[in-house]
Amino acid sequence: MNDGVILEVRDIKKYFPYRTAWFAGTRSFVYAVDGVSFSLKRGEVLGIVGESGCGKSTLARVILRLIEPTSGDIFFEGQNISKINKKNMVSLRKQMQLIFQDPYASLNPKLPVRYLVGEGLLVHKLCDPKEIEERVAAVLEKVGIKPDQMNRFPHEFSGGQRQRIAVARALVLMPKLIIGDEPVSALDVSIQAQIINLLQSLQKEFNLSFIIISHNLNVVKHVSDQVAVMYLGRIIEKAPHQELYLNPLHPYTQALLSAIPTPRTKGVKNRIILEGDVPSPMEPPPGCSFHTRCTLAGEKCSEISPDLRDVGHDHFVACHHVV
Repeated sequence: MNDGVILEVRDIKKYFPYRTAWFAGTRSFVYAVDGVSFSLKRGEVLGIVGESGCGKSTLARVILRLIEPTSGDIFFEGQNISKINKKNMVSLRKQMQLIFQDPYASLNPKLPVRYLVGEGLLVHKLCDPKEIEERVAAVLEKVGIKPDQMNRFPHEFSGGQRQRIAVARALVLMPKLIIGDEPVSALDVSIQAQIINLLQSLQKEFNLSFIIISHNLNVVKHVSDQVAVMYLGRIIEKAPHQELYLNPLHPYTQALLSAIPTPRTKGVKNRIILEGDVPSPMEPPPGCSFHTRCTLAGEKCSEISPDLRDVGHDHFVACHHVV
């Protein structure tokens, strides 16, 4: 593994079994994540975008082993964490933290902020109990929450403040990797900008590696070094953010980017309207997963699944029509 790489995901799959009928013994699967591979360098930000149900959040939880992968390997700092036991994974998890989408749901309403933020320090025994309050106060101040508010409860804060508390809870352990699962989608636009700017400043100050999962393509463009586009459990395009936004190659990526709202002063935008619905992950189509909605689809697309290949400039795409 490259010394500069902190996380490498190799052919990760996550299939959820379900019974087709309660009285039947046969089982089928939901193909939530279906062969995802990528690497993340130290201090780099990877944005992951795609429609609801494409497997973004499931991938995040598999990487942290909050749910177990069906197959594949996850390497964190060169160690294959998909093979280690749960006890060792607990000690590793302090270096890998998750910011959930809804801070109100992820923060226990019965506990004060002081305990919510400092709980990880207690669990991992990272400092003396007398020092915990000092560490909590310092990290709360870092994210813009006054230390004298640490005895308040989550419902006493606004949505933006609760998300700052969620960021503080992840940051207090001084992790090397933070995954943000839609970290700003539940917030007002003005508050979104504040949280995004906060994450960027913390990333630069502590040289953190980030994975940002979002539906908001503008947010991902603003914060990411690399952007990966997922569709039906697979990454279909990945490139540096400027390369992807200026030169999208996959028809699905082109459709996504055409839907970004633009000011009227920039003229009328040629929007690409996709027809049909996203196929069910319970019965993914053969061949290219996007061929049922693609205007370029041919016979080869419906029979052979394209590999994610490098087409130059660190630009990877899975499409038979891209040379």
